[in-house]
Amino acid sequence: MWMHAQSLSDSALLDLVEKQTFEYFWKGAEPNSGMAAERVHTDNIYPEHDQSTIATGGSGFGLMAILAGIHRGYITRTQGLARFNKIVSFLEKADRFHGAWPHWLNDSTGHVKPFGRDDDGGDLVETCYLLQGLLCVRQYFQNGNPEERQLAARIDTLWRGVEFDWYRKDGQNVLFWHWSPSHGWKMNFPVHGYNECLILYVMAASSPTHPVPAAVYHEGWAQNGWIDSITFYKNDTLHLHMQGNPPHGGPLFWSQYSYLGLDPRGLKDQYADYWRENRTQSLINYQWCVDNPKNFKGYGKDNWGLTASYSVKGYAAHAPDEKNDLGVLSPTAAISAMPYTPRQSMAAIRHWYDHLHGKIWGKYGFYDAFSEQAGWYPPRYLAIDQGPEVAMIENYRSGLLWRLFMNCPEVQGGLNTLGFESPWIGSAASPRRDHGAGPVTIPAVGIIRGLTDSALLDVVQRQTFRYFWNFAHSVSGLARERDNTVQAEYYWDYINEADGQPNFSKDTFGPEACAIGGTGFGILSTIVAVNRQWIGRDTALRRLIKIVDFLTRADCYHGIYPHFINGATGKTIPFGRLDDGADIVETSYLLMGLLCAREFFNDNTPLAIYFRNRVTAMWSDADWNWHSHGGDKRLYWHWSPTNDFDMNFPVYGWNEALITYVLSAASPTHPISKALYESCWVNSTSWRNGKTYYGIRLPLGNFDYGGPLFFEQYTFMGIDPRGLKDDQGIDYAEQTLNHTLINRAYCIDNPKKFKGYGSDCWGLTAGDSYKGYVAHCPQDDRGVIQPTAALASFPYTPEYSMQALRHFYYDLGDKIWGPYGFADGFSESKNWYAETHLAIDEGPIVVMIENYRSGLIWKLFMQIPDVRSGLEKLGFTLPAQKN
Repeated sequence: MWMHAQSLSDSALLDLVEKQTFEYFWKGAEPNSGMAAERVHTDNIYPEHDQSTIATGGSGFGLMAILAGIHRGYITRTQGLARFNKIVSFLEKADRFHGAWPHWLNDSTGHVKPFGRDDDGGDLVETCYLLQGLLCVRQYFQNGNPEERQLAARIDTLWRGVEFDWYRKDGQNVLFWHWSPSHGWKMNFPVHGYNECLILYVMAASSPTHPVPAAVYHEGWAQNGWIDSITFYKNDTLHLHMQGNPPHGGPLFWSQYSYLGLDPRGLKDQYADYWRENRTQSLINYQWCVDNPKNFKGYGKDNWGLTASYSVKGYAAHAPDEKNDLGVLSPTAAISAMPYTPRQSMAAIRHWYDHLHGKIWGKYGFYDAFSEQAGWYPPRYLAIDQGPEVAMIENYRSGLLWRLFMNCPEVQGGLNTLGFESPWIGSAASPRRDHGAGPVTIPAVGIIRGLTDSALLDVVQRQTFRYFWNFAHSVSGLARERDNTVQAEYYWDYINEADGQPNFSKDTFGPEACAIGGTGFGILSTIVAVNRQWIGRDTALRRLIKIVDFLTRADCYHGIYPHFINGATGKTIPFGRLDDGADIVETSYLLMGLLCAREFFNDNTPLAIYFRNRVTAMWSDADWNWHSHGGDKRLYWHWSPTNDFDMNFPVYGWNEALITYVLSAASPTHPISKALYESCWVNSTSWRNGKTYYGIRLPLGNFDYGGPLFFEQYTFMGIDPRGLKDDQGIDYAEQTLNHTLINRAYCIDNPKKFKGYGSDCWGLTAGDSYKGYVAHCPQDDRGVIQPTAALASFPYTPEYSMQALRHFYYDLGDKIWGPYGFADGFSESKNWYAETHLAIDEGPIVVMIENYRSGLIWKLFMQIPDVRSGLEKLGFTLPAQKN
């Protein structure tokens, strides 16, 4: 009996849809085999007279649907077992071609039913959809009673019989979709990405008997990196080259078929973050239908979903673009996107069930497709569309099928072979290696008890570096500013939330926003990673070349880069209304990293020479003097081609920007004068301090008790403060140490009585807060500790920093330790623990711990002749160079 959706909870409505759709594979199955019918037309009109046709891939989806049915109690375990035995018995006798089943089988005979004139043999893609389901069944029953274990063993035999290596066509580094004993390779269809076929390469690499090497994936599927490409719709960006070049992402089944078993959550490789890709593709599809640029009747927030399905004329791969949007919606598109877009998918389900119930709801759930524009509502179903609905609803509800498939040891091994990262393979996976030159992937680890100080530093540095290696923008290699998305027209909108400013921004600031300064810190971290052999030297160089090649084409103003860049397009992302051009301070952090890398990669290989030449050109092009506005009194932080110097923000001291003056003076082509440095920096009212706090003298800075600790870290990632003095009487070793000691002493004193503060829990600096972003310091103490503050102070306060590190890791690790190291901040008083990471906070942890341990970055930077010349020009006295 039909019930109005408003009377049903979300859970009850999902259960109703899942159960009714499940019946396609239970009651609607083919009678002889028990497998999935290719199509069921309840009007009994079959234009192609193709009743009794089995869909091989659809049957794999059906196996998953039956498992969900057992799990939900729609059928018993015994009933499910009997059906699975029937299916496996049929498959054992059915036609196979070097182990692969055809696209279609005849239910009566088990013989191939040709899909096309030359397509009458093995279909390796459909076979992998079938195997995806079979392996889930194997995992479900493998530890059961004797009959269940026997079924699992029979499935294992079928799996082992698939000759994936045969489908390389004479050993080529690509997999071919078809082979026929009558027509050989005449179909000639090499499978390149990206489309619905990722599962093919995962299964082929996972095969226990006929595996393919990783080169088949990288050269065949990824086409030697050609897959690394972008498409847009509004503010959403996809990072994989899609077959057929759809402008806004292809049909939605591309984000569904491979992922019925393959869990996309946390699934990443060098080409993409697959959860983000799939979710973005789903959101683009949704937004296109909401925008409805072709003005089709019915489209909207609760009526969306474009994918391959029946169409008004035949069958079509509907997609969000002018050519492929035909006014036909396919319920499977939105329903099977449930894990990615639960709110939008549920809205569509409720709308269809309530308002179109009489037109598109039938004995096996929602019909395959409909068009309100054409008044077209055919009562017809397809296995390959019904199956993903059940499987993805179940994955959304319980993760059942993801859990079964990802627990297959062969699958874990295959993913590892191909260089994937996934929570399912975790730290047990062996890192993939770069042709003997060092590992390419770095597995995350949890809390490891009993570590020595040195081992703990290894863990923290390595895991923090993963932010720059694993989370870098896939197109450009730049460091993303943060790993979450905030609402902001301009970044200031988010920052100002901290001070109670209302933020009704509709735009977002998220994964496309890359940090120029943070990229510099990431480059320094990459040097550390190579030196510690976490990644290979050549692999690192290729990443750095990717970065500099991208920056060569990106927005740049007189050689100076903006604060934020879109990592896909290279276009400036404005920080504020007037801040939409050059940022001289962020550029100085970038060039600090690049110049160090130029020193480090000093061999005469073609890669290294190419990289060094690129860096030298960027260094020469940077026109620091432009930011003096034609004088010698002020050096301005910003310049914009639209707003000129309207920001009017001179780089006064004391803060994080000493490095800007050093590099500006060091420039071989556009140097500033010492007079400019003294006028704007040294003689600014905010430069000197000279007061004593907690018995400790603070030479510089107009903040009482010192400003945020990043003042003593960003510049001194490259500049070694040990023995560094200037002609104003400042000892920079004293400045960096004393500022840090005062910050810690303040936290121990804890005048505001915040929970948790103490000798092992200290460190106030800029970072995320429980509301917005704050430059935390004693003068603006809100009870928030940033781990980067104490950890990036290791060169100055090693014993105190180690106390804090052990407290953060062992006592608070369950709250703040994650795949990229420590979360950005926390407040025990507010019971708030960030889930975010920021490039500008991650980088100093890796680099300053390394400077404490080996002095690596200090040595590299301080041996650069231009840098030494710039320091001396500004009146600094340097200690003698050490060999």
